[in-house]
Amino acid sequence: MTWIMVLLLLVATVQAKSTPQRLKETIEVRAQGDTLHYKEVSLYSKQDLAQILKEKEGFKSTVIASLKKRYGWYVSTPKVMLNEEESTVTVQCLIKGAMYAPKSYDFHWLLKDLPFDLYQFKQQRKGLIYDGIVGGVPTIIKLQFPYELAHCHEHAWPRWK
Repeated sequence: MTWIMVLLLLVATVQAKSTPQRLKETIEVRAQGDTLHYKEVSLYSKQDLAQILKEKEGFKSTVIASLKKRYGWYVSTPKVMLNEEESTVTVQCLIKGAMYAPKSYDFHWLLKDLPFDLYQFKQQRKGLIYDGIVGGVPTIIKLQFPYELAHCHEHAWPRWK
Protein backbone atom coordinates (compact mmCIF):
# COMPACT_ATOMS: atom_id res chain seq x y z
CA MET A 1 0.00 0.00 0.00
CA THR A 2 2.81 2.46 0.79
CA TRP A 3 4.45 1.85 -2.60
CA ILE A 4 1.24 2.90 -4.33
CA MET A 5 1.12 6.10 -2.29
CA VAL A 6 4.78 6.86 -3.13
CA LEU A 7 4.10 6.23 -6.81
CA LEU A 8 1.03 8.49 -6.75
CA LEU A 9 3.05 11.20 -5.03
CA LEU A 10 5.79 10.93 -7.67
CA VAL A 11 3.25 11.14 -10.51
CA ALA A 12 1.62 14.20 -8.89
CA THR A 13 5.04 15.87 -8.49
CA VAL A 14 5.99 15.23 -12.12
CA GLN A 15 2.63 16.57 -13.33
CA ALA A 16 2.93 19.66 -11.14
CA LYS A 17 6.41 20.41 -12.56
CA SER A 18 5.53 19.63 -16.18
CA THR A 19 6.78 21.94 -18.88
CA PRO A 20 4.22 24.58 -19.96
CA GLN A 21 2.76 23.68 -23.36
CA ARG A 22 2.00 26.27 -26.03
CA LEU A 23 -1.57 26.10 -27.33
CA LYS A 24 -0.95 28.36 -30.32
CA GLU A 25 1.92 30.36 -31.75
CA THR A 26 2.10 33.37 -34.06
CA ILE A 27 5.37 34.61 -35.50
CA GLU A 28 5.54 37.92 -37.35
CA VAL A 29 8.64 39.13 -39.16
CA ARG A 30 8.55 42.65 -40.60
CA ALA A 31 11.30 43.84 -42.96
CA GLN A 32 12.56 47.38 -42.44
CA GLY A 33 15.82 48.40 -44.07
CA ASP A 34 18.64 46.03 -43.16
CA THR A 35 16.76 44.76 -40.10
CA LEU A 36 13.98 42.23 -39.60
CA HIS A 37 11.66 42.89 -36.66
CA TYR A 38 10.75 39.55 -35.08
CA LYS A 39 7.75 39.02 -32.81
CA GLU A 40 6.58 35.66 -31.46
CA VAL A 41 3.37 35.38 -29.44
CA SER A 42 2.67 32.07 -27.68
CA LEU A 43 -0.69 31.29 -26.10
CA TYR A 44 -0.75 29.16 -22.93
CA SER A 45 -3.48 27.78 -20.70
CA LYS A 46 -4.19 29.87 -17.58
CA GLN A 47 -2.69 27.07 -15.47
CA ASP A 48 0.53 26.95 -17.49
CA LEU A 49 0.87 30.73 -17.49
CA ALA A 50 0.47 30.74 -13.70
CA GLN A 51 3.40 28.29 -13.54
CA ILE A 52 5.41 30.53 -15.88
CA LEU A 53 4.70 33.56 -13.70
CA LYS A 54 6.00 31.70 -10.62
CA GLU A 55 9.31 31.10 -12.39
CA LYS A 56 9.23 34.41 -14.29
CA GLU A 57 12.94 35.38 -14.44
CA GLY A 58 14.15 31.83 -14.96
CA PHE A 59 11.53 31.33 -17.68
CA LYS A 60 12.54 34.55 -19.45
CA SER A 61 16.22 33.54 -19.36
CA THR A 62 15.36 30.11 -20.77
CA VAL A 63 13.27 31.63 -23.58
CA ILE A 64 16.05 34.06 -24.57
CA ALA A 65 18.66 31.27 -24.48
CA SER A 66 16.39 29.11 -26.67
CA LEU A 67 15.85 31.99 -29.12
CA LYS A 68 19.61 32.56 -29.41
CA LYS A 69 20.24 28.83 -29.82
CA ARG A 70 17.57 28.57 -32.53
CA TYR A 71 18.49 31.69 -34.52
CA GLY A 72 22.14 32.18 -33.53
CA TRP A 73 24.04 35.40 -33.99
CA TYR A 74 21.16 36.95 -35.96
CA VAL A 75 19.33 37.75 -32.68
CA SER A 76 19.77 41.25 -31.27
CA THR A 77 18.08 42.96 -28.28
CA PRO A 78 15.69 40.16 -27.25
CA LYS A 79 12.82 40.93 -24.87
CA VAL A 80 10.25 38.64 -23.23
CA MET A 81 6.89 39.99 -22.03
CA LEU A 82 4.26 38.05 -20.08
CA ASN A 83 0.58 38.99 -20.34
CA GLU A 84 -1.49 37.36 -17.62
CA GLU A 85 -4.80 38.73 -18.95
CA GLU A 86 -4.34 37.25 -22.42
CA SER A 87 -2.35 34.24 -21.17
CA THR A 88 0.46 34.94 -23.64
CA VAL A 89 4.21 35.16 -23.76
CA THR A 90 5.60 37.61 -26.33
CA VAL A 91 9.19 37.50 -27.53
CA GLN A 92 10.56 40.37 -29.58
CA CYS A 93 13.98 40.95 -31.08
CA LEU A 94 15.76 42.36 -34.07
CA ILE A 95 17.24 40.03 -36.65
CA LYS A 96 20.49 41.42 -38.02
CA GLY A 97 22.57 40.07 -40.88
CA ALA A 98 19.80 38.36 -42.85
CA MET A 99 19.85 40.95 -45.66
CA TYR A 100 22.17 39.69 -48.43
CA ALA A 101 21.46 42.43 -51.02
CA PRO A 102 19.40 45.64 -50.94
CA LYS A 103 15.88 44.73 -49.75
CA SER A 104 16.67 41.01 -50.20
CA TYR A 105 16.56 38.66 -47.23
CA ASP A 106 17.74 35.14 -46.44
CA PHE A 107 15.28 33.24 -44.21
CA HIS A 108 17.42 30.17 -43.58
CA TRP A 109 17.76 31.31 -39.94
CA LEU A 110 13.97 30.96 -39.54
CA LEU A 111 13.35 27.90 -41.71
CA LYS A 112 16.37 25.68 -40.91
CA ASP A 113 14.56 23.67 -38.21
CA LEU A 114 11.17 23.63 -39.93
CA PRO A 115 9.98 20.80 -42.20
CA PHE A 116 9.04 23.22 -45.01
CA ASP A 117 10.28 26.26 -46.93
CA LEU A 118 8.76 29.49 -48.29
CA TYR A 119 6.89 27.61 -51.03
CA GLN A 120 4.49 26.33 -48.34
CA PHE A 121 3.56 29.93 -47.49
CA LYS A 122 0.62 31.66 -49.18
CA GLN A 123 1.88 34.63 -51.10
CA GLN A 124 0.17 37.97 -50.73
CA ARG A 125 1.12 41.19 -52.48
CA LYS A 126 3.53 42.31 -49.74
CA GLY A 127 3.87 39.22 -47.62
CA LEU A 128 3.96 35.49 -47.08
CA ILE A 129 1.79 33.57 -44.59
CA TYR A 130 2.11 30.03 -43.29
CA ASP A 131 -0.82 28.57 -41.33
CA GLY A 132 -0.34 25.02 -40.11
CA ILE A 133 1.06 22.77 -37.41
CA VAL A 134 4.69 23.06 -36.24
CA GLY A 135 5.86 20.64 -33.58
CA GLY A 136 2.25 19.73 -32.74
CA VAL A 137 1.31 23.40 -32.17
CA PRO A 138 -1.05 25.39 -34.43
CA THR A 139 1.26 28.05 -35.87
CA ILE A 140 0.92 31.13 -38.05
CA ILE A 141 4.05 32.69 -39.54
CA LYS A 142 3.70 36.08 -41.27
CA LEU A 143 6.51 37.68 -43.25
CA GLN A 144 5.78 41.31 -44.16
CA PHE A 145 7.63 43.55 -46.60
CA PRO A 146 7.25 47.20 -47.66
CA TYR A 147 7.15 46.16 -51.32
CA GLU A 148 5.66 43.56 -53.66
CA LEU A 149 7.86 40.53 -53.44
CA ALA A 150 9.21 37.48 -55.18
CA HIS A 151 10.81 34.51 -53.44
CA CYS A 152 12.41 31.10 -53.71
CA HIS A 153 12.84 28.36 -51.08
CA GLU A 154 14.55 30.55 -48.43
CA HIS A 155 14.94 34.03 -49.93
CA ALA A 156 12.66 37.02 -50.58
CA TRP A 157 13.36 40.11 -52.67
CA PRO A 158 11.48 42.96 -54.42
CA ARG A 159 9.47 41.83 -57.39
CA TRP A 160 10.49 43.18 -60.78
CA LYS A 161 7.80 45.30 -62.39
